Amino acid sequence: PEDVGQQAVVGGMLEEFTRVCERLSDAGKPKFGNIEDVLRGIPVLIENEEKQPMVVFRSTDFISFLKRKRSEEAKGADLWVILRGLGCGYSKSRVGKKVIRLWQKPANLTHTEFQPVKIEERF
Repeated sequence: PEDVGQQAVVGGMLEEFTRVCERLSDAGKPKFGNIEDVLRGIPVLIENEEKQPMVVFRSTDFISFLKRKRSEEAKGADLWVILRGLGCGYSKSRVGKKVIRLWQKPANLTHTEFQPVKIEERF
């Protein structure tokens, strides 16, 4: 029961963290980023070897995000287990001249952007 609660909170925070890069272009296609941006602390939308859109991120950046949101539901090994349970993978990748450890998850490109409603005045 507590693990389910932790997984739900971390899952929601992960969606919020990765939403910044999960967007479509005006043509309705995934808007892929530069993998080197992950070194700046932001998640990046990339295309994997199977041509599937994936979001990659460093765990330290996600932990910093959780701290900023005051939502440190899980730490250390618990967080690793929860991310695995949410379908995230973990691997080493070459980024520029560095080899770093990155988490990756399938992209959720179904987010809808807020569209302001035009209000017409009628008298």
